[in-house]
Amino acid sequence: MTRTVAALFCLVVLSTAFAGDTLWTRRYAGPAAQDDEACIVLVDSLDNVIIVGTVVGVGSGLDIAVVKYGPAGNQIWARGISGPGASNDRAGGACIARDGTVYVSGSTGAFPDYNVLTVGIDASGNEVLRETYAGEGGQADAPAAIAVSPTGALAVAGYTTALSGRKDALLWLYDQENGARGFSFSRGIDDAATDVKFGPTGIHMCGTSTMEHSDYFVRKLDLTGVVEWLQIYNGPGNAPDAAVGLAVDGDGNSYVTGTSATAPPPGGTTHLATVKLGPAGDTLWTRRYTGVGRPNEAAALALGASAVAVTGTSTGTSGKTDYATVVYSLSGTELWSQRFDGPPGKDDAAKDVAMAPDGRVFVTGTSMGANDRGDFITVRYSAAGLQEYAARYNSPADNDEQATSIALDSRLNFIVLGNSFAAGNYDLMVVKYDSAVSGAVTEQGRPQPRGTALTVGPCPARGLARATWSSVLAGPASLAVFDAAGTVRDRVAVAAGLAGTSLDLSGLVPGVYLVRLEAGAKSAAAKLIVE
Repeated sequence: MTRTVAALFCLVVLSTAFAGDTLWTRRYAGPAAQDDEACIVLVDSLDNVIIVGTVVGVGSGLDIAVVKYGPAGNQIWARGISGPGASNDRAGGACIARDGTVYVSGSTGAFPDYNVLTVGIDASGNEVLRETYAGEGGQADAPAAIAVSPTGALAVAGYTTALSGRKDALLWLYDQENGARGFSFSRGIDDAATDVKFGPTGIHMCGTSTMEHSDYFVRKLDLTGVVEWLQIYNGPGNAPDAAVGLAVDGDGNSYVTGTSATAPPPGGTTHLATVKLGPAGDTLWTRRYTGVGRPNEAAALALGASAVAVTGTSTGTSGKTDYATVVYSLSGTELWSQRFDGPPGKDDAAKDVAMAPDGRVFVTGTSMGANDRGDFITVRYSAAGLQEYAARYNSPADNDEQATSIALDSRLNFIVLGNSFAAGNYDLMVVKYDSAVSGAVTEQGRPQPRGTALTVGPCPARGLARATWSSVLAGPASLAVFDAAGTVRDRVAVAAGLAGTSLDLSGLVPGVYLVRLEAGAKSAAAKLIVE
């Protein structure tokens, strides 16, 4: 299988006059002028900004886009990772090595056989590595995260589908001495890794293992892939628990966070549950953020020198969702917690968090504006938990923006990546802010036709798709699938407390469909192409 990395796509440079603290913004659109999907933003040691996402190519299906900007926003290079023909290539994660090489892992292939593709692009934009992992089942294999060690070894975590159809946790390793090796791990009916990190003595990965209900798992492995220990977290409700993020400190302690239910569905609610494990896998402490007793959903965590920050989305007493951020000392003491309800008091959904060396915490996500369209909104807290900053990015057309990732540079300027709706499609949008300037939350622009806060992918899809929305549902909802004639072809009930669900497409003929989420008085829609 031969693939190429080529310069492609179009770049639109926007005015920086949207807010006084905005250093620059860049919009990046795929060549097919269809919906593109942001994945992650990274910053290298020279303060260059790298964005990674999935775009729709011309005659090449979905492609992975990697774009590098200088500190001042000048584009240094843009590369597309494109498979043969119309194969679909979707970004799953990325990381940067000490020498500036960007490593990207994603899924590649066509239904039902998707494999894990890992590509390295050096600081000059040249491809230096290409490896593909294909599981035994000839079905879906997908990455969720990638990490690089100080010596340049790679670890990719995700899932692989066995011949039986069962999903197993996947760990793929690569180094120059040993080449590529893949390992799968099964404990429950389905297992999937969600994050991976190198520690001082090996590799740590977390994920979710489903038995009767799902639990967190954390595995510690040596650098050859041999498991040294396995730890399971089953919350007090003996109910679904799903790990979302992992960090490892210099002593080899693991920190994992996720969403933990208090009772099996349909009862109970959900908390943000964070666990610290010692170097030998022993549980040192467990902490739960309960909010106001309504559903909470974890998004990410960030580890600092003396504390760990966890963020997510929490339903308030009004039924609207807010950012929820809690910071613990490394010994497990809660230092502070804060909720953020962006004006005008509608739904807010936190997506990512970063922690500065001085203990300040940056949280980004999506805040619904007065016109029920999303904007990027980033909140900065002091080390003591005081809100210092809240900056809203709203495009000039006042359409829908959905933040996905945040990174800090050496000056503690912060860079936010997400999706921005323009000219009928979503593009990749990256915004760099001056951290030294006090921010303000402002609404800008004039109302335009409403964008969508619902995402359905992959697109095109075959057999199975996943619908996600920008805020956790406070009550029951439904997803309806309409054909081109407006006829309802499928309707799926969605329980409260969720921010996504799968769609079975096996009964749909190839064509263009509209997927509509209906939750009380709220609704959102997205296009779906079925192969």
